[in-house]
This record gives sequence, structure tokens and C-alpha cells, in this order.
Amino acid sequence: MSNNKDFVARVIATHGKHSFVEDKTGKIFEAIRRGKKKDVVVGDLVKCKQSSDEQVAIESVEERKSLLYRSDEFRTKPLAANIDQVALVFATRPTYNPRFIWKAILAAETANIPMLIIRNKTDITEDDNQVRPFIDQLKELGCSIVEVSATAYPKETEQKLFPLFEHRITLLIGQSGMGKSTILNLLVKDAEQKT
Repeated sequence: MSNNKDFVARVIATHGKHSFVEDKTGKIFEAIRRGKKKDVVVGDLVKCKQSSDEQVAIESVEERKSLLYRSDEFRTKPLAANIDQVALVFATRPTYNPRFIWKAILAAETANIPMLIIRNKTDITEDDNQVRPFIDQLKELGCSIVEVSATAYPKETEQKLFPLFEHRITLLIGQSGMGKSTILNLLVKDAEQKT
């Protein structure tokens, strides 16, 4: 980062009013939003004022090019901004929830963000007859689907997925136990996510 104390950074994690931002050099700062606002989401580009070597204050949020959100009858909750695609991971073990997948597809479609669906754990073949009609249904709707086995065939999985993630800001989503962390560790070598 330059000697200038004001700069633009990308939000990489949020926890209430506390966030972590990354500047263009890759340096990560703890960030606090000024005032009582809680309008910052992962992916936001924010104007920051440096207050110490490790901390910054978020002054404002830049205009978003995209916003993915979740809503129900009571409220709308923003999830991520400025992303190029949503990658949804599902597997037959543990049991996946088709409703979760439909809701994610609808949210991405509403936000005009491309969706990539990744069926993981293809080495578990006992459930193929049950999952195949669901995959065919997704394909009929025009969904992009990639089938991999991140644990059993890591090199092949990396070769299939890396070109689909390269140069894209991707939000990786899915239920617990579907293989998101395993896939992240394959694609981002220093991620070291616990699986």
C-alpha cells in the first residue's frame, strides 16, 4: 500500500460491524464501519481511512455491480456484492436439500449473477439413480453443471474447476458436508480450510 492513508479495499469477511478488508497489494486489515451502519457485505469495495498498521475505518461503500441477497416474508438480507458467479456445491452424501438448491438458483437469477452447480462426490455411485433425474431437470433449465469428486480425484477436479473459477470473483455456497472446503483447498493453495 502507498503512504496515502485513504484507500479502496475489498471486504473479505464480515462479523456485525467488524469486517476484514484486503487492499490491492493483498494486505489484510481489520475494519470497523463508521457510525451505526451495518451495510457492508463480503465483496463490497469500500473507502477506508487507516487508523493504525492493522486497522482501518470504513468511510463509505462504493457502488455495487451486483448484490446477492436472501429474503423471506419478514426481511431481505444482503449476502455478497460484486461477484461474478455463484458456485453451489452439492452431493448425495450427506443428503442434499433440493429446496436449498432451488432457492439459491432463484436468488442468483434474481440478482442476474451466473450460477455454476457442482455435483461433488461422484465416486459414491449408489445414489446415481436418485440424483440423475434432478440433474437432468437442472440441465433442462439451462443450469451449468460440473460433476467431480474432490477427495477421490483431486487432480481431475482441479483441472475441471480451475478454468471455471479463474479470473472470476466466485461465491462458493452449499450445505454443510458437501465438499466446499475441499474444493476451496484444491483451487486456493494457501486456503488451508478445515474439512
